[in-house]
Amino acid sequence: MDFSFLGSFDIGFFAIGLAMIIFYLRLAQIRGRKRKLASGRSRTRGQKAAAEAVKNQPAYQVTSWWLVVLGGVLMLCGVALRTYDWFPSQYHSYWWMVTTAGVLVFIFCFK
Repeated sequence: MDFSFLGSFDIGFFAIGLAMIIFYLRLAQIRGRKRKLASGRSRTRGQKAAAEAVKNQPAYQVTSWWLVVLGGVLMLCGVALRTYDWFPSQYHSYWWMVTTAGVLVFIFCFK
């Protein structure tokens, strides 16, 4: 098949896009769970207080700031590997693995 209409399509863009979709689906899952807990009707006084406490919290909480930093550094290294020529040329084709790893680390940073 002729895929010349794609131009310089790189499989790395697809991998990073898929990782970003997984990341945003995870954030949507967390947000939906928090909304469900906040709007849940409870019968006991303790459960109502817990639901009220959940309602006043932010939608996302960071589990580990070290993972946030690691994910950011990995994504920046992947972009630098793709963009700059001062890396060895044998590693240029693996730029997307480093960037995707950074995005996947971000999945575990939030609860």
